[in-house]
Formats: sequence, structure tokens, C-alpha cells
Amino acid sequence: NKIVLSRGVDAMVAGSWTYACAAVVVIPLAIREMILSGKRQPVNIRLLVIFLLTGGIGGPVLYFLGLERTSAVHGSILNNLEAVFTALLAFGLFREPIGRRGIAGSIAVVAGSAWLSWPGPGQAAGGATVLGDILMALGFFSWAVEANLLNRIRPALPVFTVLAAKILTAFAAMTATAVVKCGTVRMPAEAIRAALVSGLLGLALSTMCFYKAISLIGAGRTGLI
Repeated sequence: NKIVLSRGVDAMVAGSWTYACAAVVVIPLAIREMILSGKRQPVNIRLLVIFLLTGGIGGPVLYFLGLERTSAVHGSILNNLEAVFTALLAFGLFREPIGRRGIAGSIAVVAGSAWLSWPGPGQAAGGATVLGDILMALGFFSWAVEANLLNRIRPALPVFTVLAAKILTAFAAMTATAVVKCGTVRMPAEAIRAALVSGLLGLALSTMCFYKAISLIGAGRTGLI
């Protein structure tokens, strides 16, 4: 994603292309899953709306706006916060069981991320970098809420169907924002190639594995792993 942004592409345009590429992989799987799945429970509309607002709008928009304003190194470090937020919500709010090692691991990740992100001697924390870090942290918190809601939606909707709904919501939100902000969603060819890799591998494949793991072992353990 940072490669795309380094080509002078707006964050919302980059996000739109990334989620469009991910949709190419996920939607066929979701359609197949819906056809093969049997009768399921009624959908909890309130939970589904919160899931899509946090995972499909809040998370992606805040993440890309933050990534545009911070370095790739900071972004990679802050990525650990999603695991911590997911685990803390799972264990503290949704009452998933946790041991001492889980608590210690969460504290270590937070401390390590803060330490590595803190400017060293002679370095100034630029306002843009600080703002970018804050936006990314809020985005990761939104994704943590989404992860914890997945198993509460899954009895009504198959995993890949939920993922497809999230990706389409994010694509629609970021495309609309890009058109309003920039008037276009066009990108250079080299940026499109980077978005293909990011969307197909970095987003679609990793999120499919992440969702499957949550459905098997819960959000808290998946986040810490």
C-alpha cells in the first residue's frame, strides 16, 4: 500500500483499487459458499450494521488516511496494535478466556510498539507522523471491533459472505470518497500493479485466513497469534 501512495496516488484512490482487487477473489467464493450452505439463523441487522461500519468503513478509511501521513516502518509497527485491541476486546468485553501469558503478551506488544514508534534523540516527531499514527491506531481499533463481532454474525451468514460484504462496503465508501475528494479513481499503471498484489495477497488471502481462524479458535487467540 505504501508503494502505491509513494506514486503520488491519493489514499482513498489507493484504497478503492486495493479493495476492488480483493473483491475479485472473495466474491466468487462467497457466492459458492452461499449456494452450498444450509439453512441458517436470522441475521442480526444491528450487529451486521456495526460490523460493516467498523470493518468496512472506519477501519479502511482511517488506515489509508493514516498510512498516507506516516512512514511504512511506523505503519508496520502499529499493525501490532490490531492484535492487541482484538485480544483486549475479546477477553475484556466479550469474555473469551485468557491466561497470564496472553495478558503479558498483549502488554509486551503495546510497550514494544510505543517504544519503537517514539522518536529517538535528536529526532522530532512531525505533526503529520503523529496524526498518521493516531489515525492508523483508530483504524486498527475499528478492525478489532469487527473481528470480535464476526462470530456473533457467523451463525446467520457464512464467513466468506460476511467478508465479501465488508470488502464491497469498503470499496463503495472509498470510491465515493475518492470521487468527491479527487474527482477520479484513475491511477498510474505501476500503481495498479502494486494494488493488485496488495489486494489479492495482502488483503484477500490474509483476511480469509484470519476470518477462518477466528471462526475456529476465537478472536482473542487469533489476534495474539
